[in-house]
Amino acid sequence: MKRGYEHDMRRARARIAAVPSESLDTRFGPVEYAVQGVGPPLLLAHGVLGCHADGVEGWWSKLTRPGFRVISPSRFGYFGSALPRDASPADQADAYTLLLDHLGVDQAVVMGFSAGSASVLELAIRHPARVVALILASARLGGGVTANKVLAPVFRVAYGADRSFWAFKVLMPMAYARMMGLPRGYRPTPDEREALQGIRNLLFPFRPRRDGAVFDGFVGNPVADRFPFEQLTVPTLVISAKDDPLAPYAFATVAAQRIPGARLVTIERGGHLFLGNDHEVRKEIHAFVESVQRPDAHATSGEGLSARTARDQSPYACDG
Repeated sequence: MKRGYEHDMRRARARIAAVPSESLDTRFGPVEYAVQGVGPPLLLAHGVLGCHADGVEGWWSKLTRPGFRVISPSRFGYFGSALPRDASPADQADAYTLLLDHLGVDQAVVMGFSAGSASVLELAIRHPARVVALILASARLGGGVTANKVLAPVFRVAYGADRSFWAFKVLMPMAYARMMGLPRGYRPTPDEREALQGIRNLLFPFRPRRDGAVFDGFVGNPVADRFPFEQLTVPTLVISAKDDPLAPYAFATVAAQRIPGARLVTIERGGHLFLGNDHEVRKEIHAFVESVQRPDAHATSGEGLSARTARDQSPYACDG
């Protein structure tokens, strides 16, 4: 067991180290980020226990590439990005603008996954001129339970326990996968099972992410839960799976109805990770961005979906 743990941790650290990254000094402290690709700039806010590497390498990078210049920062408290005292998702949004300024990017497509939603929502409402389009994928959009803040130190210790989480992954792989958003009772196909094998390793090491994870749980998520969606003015795409156990579909549909002009894409099965649907999700993202950049363009992925449109009671909703 010890040898297996040490081998896996070396491999996890090597994966992160292999992703070229830079650090920007800001009034919020350093921000570590990676940039990769060619095309329209896309700022990607990773989910809980993610980091800058996720946007350019690994499972989630499949949802955006190719076709974008992906700008992927580690959010507050993750890896080389500081967690300022009394930080807020609004501060994180302002830090994003400083990074865009540094890179010479006036406007970008902005995508938030899972717990990254609070910061990109704040960016869209505080700096709408910088946001070409907003994409919320498996996003925290309300309704979750937030633990009492007195428990934050306990969670911080827990998130630093790499060895314990590694043992959890090895001894109880399906339970570990459910922690990552696999629906209970979900039977993955052979291809999905293979994908899960790789995804399970992406969270390691935990320790450089623990401050950010605690910040997400006790500060960021409550902001997303209470967000004034009606005040958003940027084109918005919401992508949600019906069987997502971490970011429930019911809240995504309500948020999409509250956001003026929002478009809802429904994934029938696949959970928080959109298992087996990366091609469809990527197609929807590219079609949406194209429709925003060219208002006369028609997203072909929306053809033949009138039944879903009627049921969702939104003229902008479509199936994935």
